[in-house]
Amino acid sequence: GVTVSYDEGGERQTASARWVIACDGARSTVRKALGVDLDDLDFEEPWLVVDAEVQGPVSFPPIAGVPEGADLQRLSVMMCDPVRPATVVPGRRDHRRWEFMLLPGEDDKAMSAPDKVAELVGAWMADVPHEIVRAATYRFHGLVAHRWQVGNVFLAGDAAHQTPPFFGQGMCHGLRDVANLAWKMDAVINAGASPAILDTYQRERDPHVRAVIGAAVAAGRYICELDPDLAAARDTRIREEARGKQGETAHDLIPAIREGLVLSGTSGAGARFVQPVLADGSKLDECTGDGWRLFVRDDTVPGEAGGVTRVVAAALADNQAIASWLDQHGVDAVLVRPDHYVFGTASDSGEDLLAARAARLFDYKEFTA
Repeated sequence: GVTVSYDEGGERQTASARWVIACDGARSTVRKALGVDLDDLDFEEPWLVVDAEVQGPVSFPPIAGVPEGADLQRLSVMMCDPVRPATVVPGRRDHRRWEFMLLPGEDDKAMSAPDKVAELVGAWMADVPHEIVRAATYRFHGLVAHRWQVGNVFLAGDAAHQTPPFFGQGMCHGLRDVANLAWKMDAVINAGASPAILDTYQRERDPHVRAVIGAAVAAGRYICELDPDLAAARDTRIREEARGKQGETAHDLIPAIREGLVLSGTSGAGARFVQPVLADGSKLDECTGDGWRLFVRDDTVPGEAGGVTRVVAAALADNQAIASWLDQHGVDAVLVRPDHYVFGTASDSGEDLLAARAARLFDYKEFTA
């Protein structure tokens, strides 16, 4: 177990638990107390973040390639302007966020002053009534902890890694971290799984996080170009590459889990499974639940086990997405983990998948040896 000591109201307190997940942010006290260092991925840029309540539409400057009158109000827009790169992000109801890159030599405190903030955001709102809710400067970093687990203490979220925000994946990383830990802890407590399965946490998450942070860092360098000539060349290149090409999303950046609790060597192992909307309007997870699920093509494919929900694709309200996934990978069965990543796939039968799952969950020490 773990004992946490802390001060509350000037008095020393303690709390004990089997495990501790430290989600205490970029300056993580827990990480520092454990002596865990950070890998610096060589990206640090200061940005001013401004939140406002805006009672009307935001005014966008003319954007090359965007038709005049196009509705940008509900889109997140990155302005790759060498004069000052900026981002505009819509929030709930009338909330808006601006992020402005600070230029070399600009002082954080001076740029956060009310008159300077009003100058920067004023052009975007003209005569529209608005209220500045908050303005603060941040250093956008690319950092990853050397160790995500020390004994029974696990680092998660910004305590374990920090990413530039250019793909909007910072909080998503944290959610994936705790999803990874939660189902494994549940399996240990409630299903008798080996505690050693928790040792797969960093092995599964670290490569994923580094890949996405690496892409965000590269995008940040691309976006933060301040040289007008280099920025013009970049813009030309972007337009040429975009012709006849569908846009990429954060989904395209996320790699599969390569090692850990996956059946490596089977088609699709470690990938995130699909989440189609079914004919009745429900999403797949709403229909099947979110525990271990064995999807089989039809009733002729064997495979059943306690603790695993068997789902026959042909019996779903709309099985096309599942059938297409099985066809794409040339298999008849796919076993999906509680965090929606594919454990493994098989043809003809799901029995071997279920046996492999049991081996890895309940005898992980022998498996890793």
